[in-house]
Amino acid sequence: MNEGKTCEEIINELVDNYKDMIFNLLYRMTSNYDDALELTQDTFLRAYEALPRFRYESSLKTWIYKIAFNMALNYKKKWKLFKKKDSFVDDNLMDCRSNPEEETSQRQLNAHIQNAINKLPADQKAMILLREIEELSYEEISQILNVPVGTVKSRLSRARCYLKELLADVEAR
Repeated sequence: MNEGKTCEEIINELVDNYKDMIFNLLYRMTSNYDDALELTQDTFLRAYEALPRFRYESSLKTWIYKIAFNMALNYKKKWKLFKKKDSFVDDNLMDCRSNPEEETSQRQLNAHIQNAINKLPADQKAMILLREIEELSYEEISQILNVPVGTVKSRLSRARCYLKELLADVEAR
């Protein structure tokens, strides 16, 4: 194991360090609080079961993200929920000092962004979520998706271009 730690100790550290990030990723991918919560629990259960086979060829962070990402993809395949809205921008992040017109304008912009992201193909949507929202490195995304770093960069570039096209009418305002 890792520095003589037991599986339970390592999993407890993973939960302490990554539960919020994993939940946020899963919530963005499922758009459902209860499903994201259940998938978060399932992610850590799967990690616990697989930990004895973990070879430390990647970081634990990348490994747990990969498990969560795959759980979400399996969920989406099973329930076919890719068309549901993602919670891309938390309304609580809005500046509490802004006036009602600014808040309305910001909400409309957020809705346009959410709709545009939902229109992206699954692989491009994944790239945007992992890079722009989760702020993972190209290398981490490469490991999570089992694709070369160059593929990550090219898919992300295409995703950004397509997203820019989808948001062109918003930028004109």
